[in-house]
Amino acid sequence: MSQIGSFALLLALGLSAYSFLAGFLALFRRDAASARLGETARRAGIATFAAVLLAGIVLVVAAFNDDFSIAYIFHHSNRDLPAATAPRRAVGFFRSGCSSGCPAELITQLTSDWQSFI
Repeated sequence: MSQIGSFALLLALGLSAYSFLAGFLALFRRDAASARLGETARRAGIATFAAVLLAGIVLVVAAFNDDFSIAYIFHHSNRDLPAATAPRRAVGFFRSGCSSGCPAELITQLTSDWQSFI
């Protein structure tokens, strides 16, 4: 299950890079092909949203199934949480890892996860 989430995030990264570059090129070029390129950039942006949504759904499902093989779940969840708090857990799960330095912590966690992947 975690491979699906990882693949979805990598796909979203590629799609967002394509969307940015293609949209930037379509903005400054004024020919017939630039309109088509701009449309593909817009659709890549929509596909990016879908891929990130899929990764988020995978993360929440993994959290409810107590899949501690994912580092984020390992560090921000435990088996003692009652099932009655499941709706509040689903909403607050993405915020639980963020403190005042959330972007820095996220970058540190992603780079350490990436280094262990390599």
